[in-house]
This record gives sequence, C-alpha cells and structure tokens, in this order.
Amino acid sequence: MPPTLSIVDCKRVGLGTPRYAAPEQFSGGEISPAADIHALGMLADECFGGKAPLCWTRIIRRCSSSIPFLRYQTADDFIRAIKHRHWLRNGIIVGAVVGAVVAVGIFVMVSSAKSAERAEQAALLEWLNEDPQLPYILKLEEEAEYTRQRALMDQNALLEE
Repeated sequence: MPPTLSIVDCKRVGLGTPRYAAPEQFSGGEISPAADIHALGMLADECFGGKAPLCWTRIIRRCSSSIPFLRYQTADDFIRAIKHRHWLRNGIIVGAVVGAVVAVGIFVMVSSAKSAERAEQAALLEWLNEDPQLPYILKLEEEAEYTRQRALMDQNALLEE
C-alpha cells in the first residue's frame, strides 16, 4: 500500500484505519480536508451501528461519498447539516399543512362564488317572473341584435363590390 501525505504538515504517513480512510487515501489521490469529513461520516455511521435514523442517513451518505467534492467541504458544513437535519421532514410537514390550508381556502372561495352566483340567478329569475314587460324587452333586444348583424352583412357586401 502506498503511503499518503498528512493534510496537517504534508509529511508521509500510513494509510490510517481502513474503515475510516477515504478512497483517495487508498488510490493515491489528492488528500484534502474532505478525507477527514469522510472519516467523520464513517464514525457517525459507526455510532449508529450502521443503521442510522432516516434524518442522519443523508448526512452520512454525503460525508462518506467516494467523490471528495461531493462531501461537506468543512466541519462547519457538517455541523450545520446536523443542526438542520430535520428541515426536510419538517419542510414536508409544513408544506403539506400549507397545501391543505390553501386547498380549503380555494374550496371555500369557489363555494362562496357559486353560492353568490346562484343567489344572483335566483334573484334574476324572480325579477323575470314578476316583470310583465320582460317578453317585450327580450323581443326588442333580439331585434336589435338582428339589425346589427344585418347591417354588418350589408356593409361587408358593399365593401366586396
């Protein structure tokens, strides 16, 4: 096994404990702080006996990635992820609650609008049934519409000639 360099003082050192060593330490790749993050992830996995709770699984997977730039770049990033590990779960719960509230709000608004429309239609029907002049008014409106349509047709015919 080829020796690697210490990230502290760049002196040659052994590979370290194989279970915690990053893949780049075995392959002779560039050693960076990401190798220590890998070791932290492996240690966290060990603390849970290899069966981490769901909120830790994503963190451990990212720490122990075989690709160094996919790992947390600093210990502070790792700590921040630990502190915020419940955000995803809580975000899903909050999102579901907000979605339900919005859906109920839309339902209430649509129901209210339909109720208002029904009330307006009922009032209009009541008014129509009470107004003796209505048939005459409707006939005049139909005749006016017919007259408008006829005038447009005549105008178009004149323009085509």
